Amino acid sequence: MLPRALSKSSWRHLKLAEGHYDNVIYMLIARLGILVISIDYRLSPESPYPEPVNECEAVFHRLVNGEHERFDIDPRRICVMGDSAGGNLSTVVAQRQLRKKLPSPKWCCHTFLKCSMGATAVLANRYLICGADFQLYVNCQVLIYPVIHSFDLKSPSYQIYYKQLCGTSLLNPRLMARWYLLYLGIPATPANIEKFLANRHLRRKDSERLQELISHELLPAEFSEDYSEKQADPPPDDDLCRLFNKNGFDPDFAPILGKDLFGLPPAMIVTAGYDILRDEGALYAKRLQSFNVPVQWNHYPAAYHGVINMPSSMQRNQILDDIAHYLDMNL
Repeated sequence: MLPRALSKSSWRHLKLAEGHYDNVIYMLIARLGILVISIDYRLSPESPYPEPVNECEAVFHRLVNGEHERFDIDPRRICVMGDSAGGNLSTVVAQRQLRKKLPSPKWCCHTFLKCSMGATAVLANRYLICGADFQLYVNCQVLIYPVIHSFDLKSPSYQIYYKQLCGTSLLNPRLMARWYLLYLGIPATPANIEKFLANRHLRRKDSERLQELISHELLPAEFSEDYSEKQADPPPDDDLCRLFNKNGFDPDFAPILGKDLFGLPPAMIVTAGYDILRDEGALYAKRLQSFNVPVQWNHYPAAYHGVINMPSSMQRNQILDDIAHYLDMNL
């Protein structure tokens, strides 16, 4: 059996109907015969960063350190999957496992290779670093329009919203800015939301340093050709910068800042054409590829944020079919 950690799609309390993801979960179970574990992590503002990350990781550790036997799970065949904020938490859990290099449990058969100091050998998600064997339990990751960073709320995908989608999208810039603030434990006042939307939470030197990761020039030409105008940012707000700097540059909040990502499990990244998070997903795919992480980036130009929860959508059906195929091939 194959476990799947499917996170909820928000850091913030939302009035989602009970069983909001049941259709997605049941489809995966029916198509693939898998076990799905949906993590009911706590939400901000009562539980701000990093509590949701820690809770998801705690479930993961409990699963691979004993609970797998209870559910008849092969702990070497795990996929982490989530959409939106759940996509953020999923890839952060994967990055944490890579950084910690968890030791192989007794029930894993060991593979021994000779390697020189500092060399790395890779065999089916098993890594031998300086002769030490460890198992990366995440076999693959599926990230559906994931939240990857909060450093540019004027990217082309945000500009598309203002010029084409204003008032019609399920996820809008003001709501996203509010969620960022609440998740970071920063007062989500109207003034702070406006400052965040204007990128005033970043000091000039930080904004310049980040361009190597988030520059509009890194996006596909079709993403930026009509919406690549560089808007001058107003002066940074010192108080907001100070609050943001406390956790805003932590890779567990902004996974695009993760370092030494070589060895992360293969990833399927889903982006939607009508989504302010479109550019973040595309940039994260590029970031992973720079570390030779196998990436399948599926972009759906006619889709929108939240589409997988719309049962009558043809785009939704296509996305879920593609996800099921990816899981079938990678687990």
